[in-house]
Amino acid sequence: MVSQGIDESAVITERFADLCYVGQATELTVAVPDGAVDATSLASALDVFHAEHNRVYGYDYAGEQSVEIVNLRVRGTGPLRPIELTRPEAATGAVTDAVTGERDVYFGPNDGEQATTLYDRDLLAPGHEFTGPAIVTEYDSTILVPPDSTALVDELGNLIITRSAH
Repeated sequence: MVSQGIDESAVITERFADLCYVGQATELTVAVPDGAVDATSLASALDVFHAEHNRVYGYDYAGEQSVEIVNLRVRGTGPLRPIELTRPEAATGAVTDAVTGERDVYFGPNDGEQATTLYDRDLLAPGHEFTGPAIVTEYDSTILVPPDSTALVDELGNLIITRSAH
């Protein structure tokens, strides 16, 4: 089965437990062995916890103090399929075909209010280039191209904005 670009047959799972001695506020994370969670796997995790506690703090209470499980976690990792980038078709029409209007926009005390061209992002294609000030609108965002800037739609459809040096 493939889900979200991951081949689930290649997924590697790792299990962890955050453990601490009863009454302590700080836990240590230890690996929990694969397989059934039973007395043997829990004993193995406890042995690792005691050894790790000794390594980190210089002591342990193995056999003297109860241990509590604070959290149990599973992490799954797997290789992703290679990303296949689709290249949109190059522009066949003029960039002016993407213009939807114009409105005045205030750009602060240095640039003041300026007539600003509005563009429909869906109508911009690779090769289109225009200067700011501009506002590009699309389904889920709005992009501002400030005055003294240039916007170029690259071969992958990205909008590259370059600010002119003053």
